Amino acid sequence: MIAQMPNAGPDAIIGWAFDGFPLYGDVNPDGTTITDGDLDLCNGQPDDVFGYRYHTSEGPPYIIQCLMGETAAPRDLPRVPPLEASGWFNTMEPGVPPRGGVQNLVFTQTPSGLRSMTYSFDGDDFYMNYTPSETANCYDFETRRITDGGDTYTGELCR
Repeated sequence: MIAQMPNAGPDAIIGWAFDGFPLYGDVNPDGTTITDGDLDLCNGQPDDVFGYRYHTSEGPPYIIQCLMGETAAPRDLPRVPPLEASGWFNTMEPGVPPRGGVQNLVFTQTPSGLRSMTYSFDGDDFYMNYTPSETANCYDFETRRITDGGDTYTGELCR
């Protein structure tokens, strides 16, 4: 895929994660090899330009496994800012994915604007659903995460 891009090379950004951080190929942007232990559980690492970055890999897990990036000044970075929390989202702890990963991870989008990410772990189903809300630049969320013991939460997140 990278070879087909006009800016092909190790520094080519091939996508952006939902938390706003870039996704690179399976080498560092400077062309150096990523060694064992460089990538965290989410297949990412700290970055001098963006604060954090994700990578693909030649072996499992291949691509982003979770969202771990934290942003100090999202409006100052050249990327889409993360959604800002209100209500119960302010009290939620960041998720830590289960060792071994999840199964049946599927992302869908309907013509009405509903976006849904579903997955299963140890026989239980989990999800994150969001759709544009009536408030400008906001989304209505509903989520059931492993991290929260399977509790369901709903709320609005805005940019």
